[in-house]
Amino acid sequence: MNTNESFLVFHASSTSPSFLIDTTIVVTARMSQTHFYVGEYFTLFRNNEPGMDTGVLKLNGSEIHEDVLKLDLKFILDEVFQFALAGFRTVLKHSHPPVNELSLSKIAFDFVPVENLYLARLWMRNEFHLPLQVMLQRTQCNALQAMLNEVRTLPVIAYERHGNRKL
Repeated sequence: MNTNESFLVFHASSTSPSFLIDTTIVVTARMSQTHFYVGEYFTLFRNNEPGMDTGVLKLNGSEIHEDVLKLDLKFILDEVFQFALAGFRTVLKHSHPPVNELSLSKIAFDFVPVENLYLARLWMRNEFHLPLQVMLQRTQCNALQAMLNEVRTLPVIAYERHGNRKL
C-alpha cells in the first residue's frame, strides 16, 4: 500500500422517527511528491433509495509552514471528514423538510469508524452497487480503487424473508 495515501470508512444511522437514514462516509487523502494534497469524500445514504454525495478538497502543502501547521494525511482525512459532514447535513436539509419544527442540529448521528471491508458487505447485500461503482470511477486513491475492484468480484448474498408466521 502506498504510504502517501489513505482512506477510512465511517458508518452511522439514526433512529429518530423523522429521519430514518443509514449513512456511510468514505474519506480519502493523498499526497503527491510535490506536497500537493487531495482529499475526497463519498457519502452513501439510503432514504427511500440509495444516494451519494461527493466532494474533493485540494491543498498546496508547500504554501504552509510546518511551524504553523503540521500538514499530513491525518490532517487531510480529518478535514475532508468535516466537509463530508457538512455535505451530509445539506443533503438532509434538502431531502427532509422540518417536521414539527424539528431542528437538524438536535438529531444525533454518531459516525463511528468501521473496517474497510464494510464496503464489501454493502456490495454483497446488493446495496449501493451503482454508488460504489461511481466511487471506483471517481476516486484518485489507488488503495480505495484496488479494494473496490476486489469488492466488485464478490457474489451477492441470496436472501429470502418468510415473514412473521404463527408457529
